Amino acid sequence: MAGRRPVVTRLADSQPPPGRPRLALVDAPESNRAETFRLLLHRLSADNPRLIAVATPRGGDEAAVCAAELALAHAESSPANVLLLEVDGQHPRLASVLGLTVEHCFALQLYDKHEGSPEPWRATAVHHRHLHVMAISPSLSAGDRLVPRIFHDGLADLARAPYAQIILVCPKILDSADVALITGVVEGVVLTGVAGKVTARELREAAQQLAPTRILAVAPLER
Repeated sequence: MAGRRPVVTRLADSQPPPGRPRLALVDAPESNRAETFRLLLHRLSADNPRLIAVATPRGGDEAAVCAAELALAHAESSPANVLLLEVDGQHPRLASVLGLTVEHCFALQLYDKHEGSPEPWRATAVHHRHLHVMAISPSLSAGDRLVPRIFHDGLADLARAPYAQIILVCPKILDSADVALITGVVEGVVLTGVAGKVTARELREAAQQLAPTRILAVAPLER
């Protein structure tokens, strides 16, 4: 279709190593936990948001785990492609959650595009041919947070690719300037955290910092 942006995708060629965080839709697809994420996706689909951010108040693996579960639920239920996009340049965790070797770092692609590179975006299909992943390499220098203006330009470009949904794995919200990456850009945010560890006060404060961006759901994770 005219105006659509090409994304070159390769299939992941290795199995996730032992020790990665447990993903219900990969390791136990018939479990109650896996069904919880399917129900969450169904709930979100009522408003049909295309750009969704997943974030946690204080950081950790939770945003990457929750976003990966949602993307897996989408991939198994729809013939359309979904893009799982990591935007936490300071503490990238998506590769370790998925057991993925990052061959095309999203942050480096982003800045190459900013410099005028004609190369297509490159993603990796993980666990399912409809789940495309753009992760940030864990070897990226600590402190290399994404520049909001450059990220917003890149996201606008990716939004022209034929993805039914784009799910962002976001940096922590509290005590972070990175909230500027997603406010006013995405259609809504899913807040997550480990049940019993994240507090109601932290969730409220995170929602306040994200305003006026809409909170689509609060999705606590099991310990």
